[in-house]
Amino acid sequence: MANGHWILVANGSRAVCYSRDPRKADWTLAREAEFEHIESRMKGSDLATDRPGGVRGHGNDSTKFAPRTDPRRSEVEQFARELAAHLADALNAGRYAKLTLVASNPFLGMLAAQLPASVRRCVDAQLANDYTQLAQKDLQARLKEQFGTPR
Repeated sequence: MANGHWILVANGSRAVCYSRDPRKADWTLAREAEFEHIESRMKGSDLATDRPGGVRGHGNDSTKFAPRTDPRRSEVEQFARELAAHLADALNAGRYAKLTLVASNPFLGMLAAQLPASVRRCVDAQLANDYTQLAQKDLQARLKEQFGTPR
């Protein structure tokens, strides 16, 4: 649908893109795409390939260098980049004209930071809630409760 309305419901490891017909005054949704990023749920120690590096100094003391970035956070940011790329591709293909972001905190901020300017211009609303576990019928009810009747 060239001038459709997409709703992205996401958290740091799972996302679902829905579409709705903006000509209709309801929140009836159709599933467009689903994404899972299993690495985002893994422990940081399972993601890191090496132990912290060490340096031997003079005497018996040694120092361990801890990585500056948390491997798990890096995976969540990678997932945000993947979703942003998918949204940009879909916009360029004319699949939507309006986008609503519903994502857990702080993932909503990570995702918003990765969106290209063209996609950001299409964002009509953002909601910081994790609705990824809701059934589609319950999600539709929550969206109506949060945003009212679509315009």
